Amino acid sequence: MERWKSNLYIIWMTQTISLMSFNLGLPFMSYYIQELGVTEPDLVKTYVGLLTAVSGISAGVMAPVWGRLADKYGKKMMLLRAIAAGGLVMLGMGLSTNVYQLLVLRFLQGVFTGTITASAALVASSAPENRLGFALGFLSTSTQIGACVGPALGGMVAEWLGYRNSFIFGGTLLLMDFLLVLILVRDSSKINKPSINVLKGDGEKSMTKGKPFFGPWLLVGLALILIIRLATNVFSPYMAIFVQESLGTLDGASRITGLMNGFIGLMTGLSGYILGRLGDRVNRYRLLMTCALTSLLIAIPLFWSTGVLMLAVNYGLMMFVLGGIEPIVMSVSSSRLPSNQRGQLFGIQTFVSSFAWAASPLLGSLISVYFSVKAILLVIPLILLAQLLIILFCGKKLLY
Repeated sequence: MERWKSNLYIIWMTQTISLMSFNLGLPFMSYYIQELGVTEPDLVKTYVGLLTAVSGISAGVMAPVWGRLADKYGKKMMLLRAIAAGGLVMLGMGLSTNVYQLLVLRFLQGVFTGTITASAALVASSAPENRLGFALGFLSTSTQIGACVGPALGGMVAEWLGYRNSFIFGGTLLLMDFLLVLILVRDSSKINKPSINVLKGDGEKSMTKGKPFFGPWLLVGLALILIIRLATNVFSPYMAIFVQESLGTLDGASRITGLMNGFIGLMTGLSGYILGRLGDRVNRYRLLMTCALTSLLIAIPLFWSTGVLMLAVNYGLMMFVLGGIEPIVMSVSSSRLPSNQRGQLFGIQTFVSSFAWAASPLLGSLISVYFSVKAILLVIPLILLAQLLIILFCGKKLLY
């Protein structure tokens, strides 16, 4: 097997474990802070927004720094740093005694972690240009499988052993994952990458290296990443509260929340694999337009979903379609730069993603406090409409 493929599969496995570990406890944060003594409904919603936002803010500030350090000192080292820090932070969350300690730990999580970015940079630096769509799409399935298995398993751990032990279990798995990366993953700088200078596959003009780092293509790509993150994160921190309000009790809420997040993660993971591979073979502009329009049409009736099951199905379908956009954006953007600049590129992309991760829960918090948790679902179609307009009028600047 070619070395870049074996590296991809090993990183996929370790990234699956990482995201599964993070998602053992984080989806149940609203329940955990109630266990720590915050029970007033509006305060719970406010703290959920703050706990999500503070990590996004610190991650956004540090992402470009880690990206440049990855280009200079090696991307494997950055992945090891992110996993080790994540394990220690998760253990700390499990040992927390109040919500203020959680806020500090979430801030530190944003500063020192970032396994998704580190993994993507490592894969993009070793995969051949004409397989970037497949490699990044395949890698994205690890994120979503982790997001699928983690909440489902975490919900059961929380029901049996308590929310605190969900975090401790996740932290322990992350420290074990650190050893897997240390032993099995090979740094991209030591892989002899096939010399392929063009990215073909859908009739558009071949993309060659050497284009300026900053340009319209970068702005369009960053705008799409921002919108995807806003659309997918504005409601997700409040899904647990939605389940609790629907049931009228905390009994069984963690199990149902875990299963909902698991199904949504599964749909997004399937999307990354199926649509990511498709992006290497068909016209990318048409695929982007199809995904943008379809996701908007699915998102419009989300607010009128009746019950937890219907919302989970509709939301999962929307995430499946949205999952086809990001692998295209990342693979096309990566193909425009030499491998020694891709860490910086992923750092900038993570900065934008982190800004959205910080802004979206704060927006969700305001809406949930002044209106209702379900009212957040009305914002998603508006965000996706902006995405459709950007692809319609500016999408070709990214692709050509």
